[in-house]
Amino acid sequence: MEPPEKRARSNSVDTATAWAVQAFENEGDVEVDVEGTTVRVHSLLLGLASPVFAALLRSGMQEGLQGKIELPGKSKDEFELFMSCLRPGSTKRVTEATVDILLPWFDHYEVSGLKVECEEILQSMPVTTARLFQAHKYNLQEQYSRCLKNIEPEEFVSQFEEFAKMPQVLQDLLPIVKEQAKYKELKTFIWAPGALYRRCH
Repeated sequence: MEPPEKRARSNSVDTATAWAVQAFENEGDVEVDVEGTTVRVHSLLLGLASPVFAALLRSGMQEGLQGKIELPGKSKDEFELFMSCLRPGSTKRVTEATVDILLPWFDHYEVSGLKVECEEILQSMPVTTARLFQAHKYNLQEQYSRCLKNIEPEEFVSQFEEFAKMPQVLQDLLPIVKEQAKYKELKTFIWAPGALYRRCH
């Protein structure tokens, strides 16, 4: 069990950090409207992290002229999680629990370094059809290649209707599945009862 004095110091640090973050945000020069709430952020921080936000803020559009950005259809909680990864000195990292939330944000706003971090997390997770489609959608080349090579032929067959909706994925996957099926068929033949006799005669 954590000693009371250590726990108190930890709580104190957390409180101080939360206060510092709040103070930092309160001095922001841009207002972001998301899910009916206005969040103040620093234009420099947004612009350095995201070329998409940078283009908005330096353009002659409303965002650049009025210092106000609207994010219709976006979640406030997701935006705050997104921003927590961008702040200077942040220790917030992408995890298995947050990668599916953050990847669309990093992709849409072209935060390339953190998008790479998402791909690294995904490469440590099990291969599924959903992960293959996700890698294709967000152009995660290494993860896409990994998923193509490791999708089981049985899963491909059972979800063929879903694959048929994505012709490029289907085109990329079919040759690999055929090779896997041939290999499994050969292996089954070699180790089947009596196969050794057939191979030797």
